[in-house]
Amino acid sequence: GNGGGIAAAEYTEVYLRHCNISFNSASQGGGLYGLKTNTIHILNSIFDSNTATSRGGAVRLDKIVNPVVIGSSSIRFNSVYSGDGSNNQGGGGIYNSDSTLTLVDSILWHNTAPIDSGDEIMLRGSTTMKIINALFGDNTNNFRGCACGVSGGSCGGSTVYCGTKSCTTTPNQCTDNGYAPSYACIDKPNPNEGVECKPTCPIPTGG
Repeated sequence: GNGGGIAAAEYTEVYLRHCNISFNSASQGGGLYGLKTNTIHILNSIFDSNTATSRGGAVRLDKIVNPVVIGSSSIRFNSVYSGDGSNNQGGGGIYNSDSTLTLVDSILWHNTAPIDSGDEIMLRGSTTMKIINALFGDNTNNFRGCACGVSGGSCGGSTVYCGTKSCTTTPNQCTDNGYAPSYACIDKPNPNEGVECKPTCPIPTGG
C-alpha cells in the first residue's frame, strides 16, 4: 500500500508537530503519502530511514489542495528503490507532483534514489516550490524534475526544477514566511536549492 507511516486521504487535514516518522515502508510515501489531501503542515519533525518502492522515500505529495509547508524539519536517510529519471519514479526524500510546497529551515540529507531520479527531491507535473534556508547533501543526484506543466509521460530526468522560485520571481518570500523585513532574499549559487534569507547589515550613519 501507500503511506507506510501516514496515509492522508482525500480532503483530510494533516498537522505534524514534533513528530518522528521513522523506519516505515510502502510502495509510495514511505513516511507519508498524501493524495488530494486538503492541508499538510509539517513543523519540527523528523523523517528518518523510511523506504518506498517507487516514489517518495520519506514524503509523497500528489495534487494536494492547499500549499504544503515543511518547516524546521529533518528528512534524512530515506530511500526509494526504483527509478531511472525517465519513468516518473524516484525522490529519495520527497516526490512532489502537481502540488505547491514551501520547504523552509529544513535539512534533506543522505536520502538516496537510483541515478537520475533525485536523491533529495523529484518534481513532476505542475509543481511550485519555495526552498528557503534549506541544507542539502552534496552530490550530483540531488535534484530531478520534469518540464513545466508535464503531468504524464516521461519526465526526462531534467536536472533543473520547474517551479522553484528565485528572489527575482518571488521577492517577498522571506517576509511571507515569517522573516523580519530586515532580512534579504539571496539566491543560492545552485538555483535548485532555492534561496537564503539573511539579515542585512545597515551602514553606520554616525561616528
